[in-house]
Amino acid sequence: MLVHQLVRVELILFNNDSTNNDDGNFRELYEHLCTRMRGRRKREFSMNFQPHKVLESSCYSCSFMDVNVSNNHNVIVVSDFHNSQFQIMDRKTKTLKAIVPTKGRPRGLCIEENFDGNENDAIIATFSRTYTVEKFNLWLVLDRLRGQDANSNIQCSVWSQENKHGAHGIAVSSRRSTSEKNLVFVCEVFSSNILILNSLDGQPITKVTAHCWGIVPIDRNKFIISSQKQELHVMEIDHELKTPRLTPLTQDGVTALGVTYDCVSKLIYAVSGKQKNTVVVFNLHGRRVHEFEFGHLCTRCLFIHIDNETGELLVPDFKGSKIHAFK
Repeated sequence: MLVHQLVRVELILFNNDSTNNDDGNFRELYEHLCTRMRGRRKREFSMNFQPHKVLESSCYSCSFMDVNVSNNHNVIVVSDFHNSQFQIMDRKTKTLKAIVPTKGRPRGLCIEENFDGNENDAIIATFSRTYTVEKFNLWLVLDRLRGQDANSNIQCSVWSQENKHGAHGIAVSSRRSTSEKNLVFVCEVFSSNILILNSLDGQPITKVTAHCWGIVPIDRNKFIISSQKQELHVMEIDHELKTPRLTPLTQDGVTALGVTYDCVSKLIYAVSGKQKNTVVVFNLHGRRVHEFEFGHLCTRCLFIHIDNETGELLVPDFKGSKIHAFK
């Protein structure tokens, strides 16, 4: 579906230049289209859990909580809770590109792709201490950091919404057409609700009842959520955003905290709620198909993310100041 959307966008560019018969311009657009299509090819995670890379931090006593990937800017964004900052790393080399201080302590984060229609991505994150949900223009962050000190205190906030209900996990659902707005889903741990925001301005739309810790979209109206009881559910919401339908996934005492979804293999990856250094893999019927232990007993992971374009599984270590990358 994503490839078809990209093709449609590029053909609009061809159509807009229909009055220009310059063959060079046509070929430039065609090459751009081919490059974009090649770059968007998705790969499933191999489930071999082979250690691919350990992303060590140069900062003292980092506490990496969540991690996500920007496809348009080819960077990895990590929330460093105790140091009140984002760390931005190169997607390919895994080297640190920038440190972006924040007013609050970042917890969960998600990436909104192409939020402005110009192939620029945004970071949307939840914060403690300031008790906010905030959206940042990632392109502006990277643009202003070029040629400057990586520790420059640069704020590129698009909007900020106060939230004193324990905002934690967060996800954004992509629109199906340009006439539809993206929606931001925020897990409120204290109120046992999911707050739904308009991604354009951060204004609240509604709340639905769900005991939610982490959340990841499967499609626009279907999500996998991990509950405060460390159980996994499929949550479906109708187009009117009313009472969600929850279907339990996990059983036999299996627990889960952070959760991510491999859209190629259709598998769910979750951090075990009992052993924070263990990843458990489920299918969409809730059957456990694999389990993998890494690190050591002091390793504590709360969130997890899979890069659906490279097939890398990224697991931030809250206590170890590192991110484990598996292929």
